[in-house]
Amino acid sequence: MIQRERGRNCLPPLPQDLETMDIPQEMKALTDGMPFLQFDSGPGADRILIFSTHDSLAVLVNSDQWFADGAFRVEPPIFHQLYTIHGIHLGFNVPLVYTLLPNKTQRTYTRLLQELKNLSPGIQPQSVLTDYEMAAIKRFEAEFPNVKMIGCYYHLTQSVWRQVQCLGLTQNFAKICQMLPCLAFLLQRMVIE
Repeated sequence: MIQRERGRNCLPPLPQDLETMDIPQEMKALTDGMPFLQFDSGPGADRILIFSTHDSLAVLVNSDQWFADGAFRVEPPIFHQLYTIHGIHLGFNVPLVYTLLPNKTQRTYTRLLQELKNLSPGIQPQSVLTDYEMAAIKRFEAEFPNVKMIGCYYHLTQSVWRQVQCLGLTQNFAKICQMLPCLAFLLQRMVIE
């Protein structure tokens, strides 16, 4: 169905690999002509694409709090993940940068963050909330030495549940694991040590 719609809209076929992928000019910009593809590292197995607008990059510079996360199984098959960076704008958490990454290595995260610094001189988040992807955490700390890294509570509870399952303790701890996410919403005095 998607392929039929692509054909009807005269969209080019999906690329087969990162080395030969060619992005048509009209797909590098928004419908109003404003650039959206901000960076393309060029052909190669380690290709990185960064999508954003100039306005979004300006918001990123002024956002003290960032939220970064990778999504899988939504990116084109030739990439490993869609990695997004959100910031706070007018009191709302908004997506500001979309990247397509070939893998989850420290080298790739370094390249991504260094290119963001090139695109937006002066970016310096005070805090970054992310999942527990150690390669990303280490690179954020290296590129922004004063940043406070915060682990995502949702990912923590999911990790605890996976570990309980892995250890075969599901029957004994299922109810406790279901209640664990609720702790974040209780007053501190309501939590028994």
